[in-house]
Amino acid sequence: MHLLRSCSLALAFLFALAPARAQDAVTAEVVAARVQTFYDRTPAVRVRFQQHYWSSAYRRTTTSRGTLSISRPGRIRFDYTTPSGKVVVSDGASFTYYEPGEEGEVGQFWRGSADGASAGLGFLTGTARLDRDYRLRLREPAGSDPASTDALVLTPRRADPHVQQIVLFVSRAPGTEGVVMRVAIRDHEDNWNRFDFSNFSFDAIDAGTFAYAPPEGAREITPPASE
Repeated sequence: MHLLRSCSLALAFLFALAPARAQDAVTAEVVAARVQTFYDRTPAVRVRFQQHYWSSAYRRTTTSRGTLSISRPGRIRFDYTTPSGKVVVSDGASFTYYEPGEEGEVGQFWRGSADGASAGLGFLTGTARLDRDYRLRLREPAGSDPASTDALVLTPRRADPHVQQIVLFVSRAPGTEGVVMRVAIRDHEDNWNRFDFSNFSFDAIDAGTFAYAPPEGAREITPPASE
């Protein structure tokens, strides 16, 4: 009788644990849904970023810093502090890329279609959906990942001239669940463009932020072929 009661208690304990284990199961689809839900209800984002661009050809990394502003749908602006004065901005239809000159010179700019302005960040600007536009999988954790994040790997379902693969590092911490803390983008030449985000603000952003005119005297040039 004592043995029977012990077995019954053990079975009851195992059944009690089963729902918790099922609830704790994390899949790529679950993480993608957290991201999509958060940004669908967040029309504006402003963050500080640190950008690390690794060149496959030159085998070296270039580091930049600045502020990223996003207003859904489609509007995005990078204001660089390092290098100071560089601006990339899109109003959702077209983009302007301005690069200051050396030693106080005005610099140069080019304009183009908005398609390439935020390549790899369409999930943030609202021009792409994770559940529709990408194949999804979770990557094994690595020691260099931001704390309390899941690494969600995105592969475009349709050929994208700018992007081969994207890795989103998605917060699972209470209070920031679904927030993307880092984005790593690989292009077709195996270059990696990584953005680390901090100092988040979700307040509304004035539409004028995305209406940019280069400084007077700046020289308009033909966009580089890679753009």
